[in-house]
Amino acid sequence: MVFDGRLDDCDYLINTTYAGLNTVSKQLGIPEIKVKLQDVFIPCFKMDSDPFGLTLMDGPFCSVIPRGNHKNEFLLYSVQHSLIDRNLDMDNIYKQSEKYFPFLKDTDRLGFWRTLRVIPENKNDQRLSEIFTYKENPKVISVLSGKISTCHKIGQLISRMICR
Repeated sequence: MVFDGRLDDCDYLINTTYAGLNTVSKQLGIPEIKVKLQDVFIPCFKMDSDPFGLTLMDGPFCSVIPRGNHKNEFLLYSVQHSLIDRNLDMDNIYKQSEKYFPFLKDTDRLGFWRTLRVIPENKNDQRLSEIFTYKENPKVISVLSGKISTCHKIGQLISRMICR
């Protein structure tokens, strides 16, 4: 079924498609959000551990997060070193991240994921989570958010918006 842009059968359409945000916006006839798409790789590794997440924020740092429901598997992400346009050096991302997380030296590397990072075009390089609404189409709510640390708050804000 092809989406025809009509929202007759729903109360709200909440667009959280991240890299596909503007594709959906075009289909709905609402303004696009100015973003940059960056090609990134995210190494996957295995280590004997319960799931955990660690993130060093507000700088050229890195994150370790569980890889979904895969037991003992994790993802390694670096704001600076995951960008493919700069390099695709798996050893470098581990080496740079080991400065903050020394346990990475003792992990089994499994390969990597390749995806798009979406960042808003702005002058101060902030990557804040944002909610967009549209006077011309009040049933549509768009969310630009790729941070696990803000998804709960965004969900609460949207809940308050639609449950008035």
